[in-house]
Amino acid sequence: MPDILTEFPSVIDNTMYERWKACPHQFWRADIQGLRLAEPGAPGEEPRIRKSIHLHFGSVLAAGLEATRRAWHAHPNYDEALAVGADTIVRYWDAETDLPEPHTFTEEAKTLAACLLALQGYFREWPLDDPNQQVYVLDSGPLVEQSGARAIPGSVHPDTGEPILYAGRFDAILNRAGQPWGLDDKTTGSAVTSEAWPRQWRLRGQFTGYCWLAQGWGHSVEWFLIHGIQILKASCKYAEAVEVRPRWMVDRWLHQLQADVASMVHQYKQLSRAEGPAESPHPYAQAYGHACFDYNSPCQFQTLCAEPRPELFLDDYVVGRWDPLAVRGLG
Repeated sequence: MPDILTEFPSVIDNTMYERWKACPHQFWRADIQGLRLAEPGAPGEEPRIRKSIHLHFGSVLAAGLEATRRAWHAHPNYDEALAVGADTIVRYWDAETDLPEPHTFTEEAKTLAACLLALQGYFREWPLDDPNQQVYVLDSGPLVEQSGARAIPGSVHPDTGEPILYAGRFDAILNRAGQPWGLDDKTTGSAVTSEAWPRQWRLRGQFTGYCWLAQGWGHSVEWFLIHGIQILKASCKYAEAVEVRPRWMVDRWLHQLQADVASMVHQYKQLSRAEGPAESPHPYAQAYGHACFDYNSPCQFQTLCAEPRPELFLDDYVVGRWDPLAVRGLG
């Protein structure tokens, strides 16, 4: 059984926030207990976190896009910048071993060749010298892979008494006619050219939160670009969505975040008082809804929720806490 330490996170990001909204119990398992579904290690090794080809593909492509943008900023030569990006993709892809065998069409499409194809196609769709795709540049350098955190006003960590932080990471901040625009690149198996794809971002809190973060860093970001990259077996398709987050919308989102984080803390405090019968509701409630089976796969904690004594199945998990402020990309 893994050594489980129940602790409230000091930093929350959109992934964790969305997890809590979808199923508070999933948030408790993943972000308070820090559990991750395990897979057997090599002979003589401990179990390890189960790997995801989707996460691997997305992170490798992101590293390639970042490397290409940085190379272009240092020396604006198209072929050289793309070569740097392609080399980065190959190195990052080969650095990961024992990737799981694909079981779905979307997993089968996530290959090294497809990742390189996506990089080439991305900068044909949005050329490096396109005036509308130029990265904002400050004295410190180009604003690529910008990340950081801000204290959530009024929040108090239940263990430390310190403010709870909200963190986020931009793929880039672009310069459009002197105005900073946020950019987020999203790989998907869905049809990005459909009418439905751009509509899903209209109220997406991820981008509202990014705008709030950017304003705290001194960047008055109200507009956001979402670049969709549809990965197919032999090709890629691309689409761009544009969203705006006026100040009133950011303020409304922040007020909701403050109320929701207060609820998370209240639920955490209730854990120590949860001494009722086994059938009593858990302070972090189980949703029993779409979160139990999403993106064509079951929640990683479905086994625990489906058993009367979940503690007997904890050996199927390892502790691996998500750190929103950990250095990713090229570092």
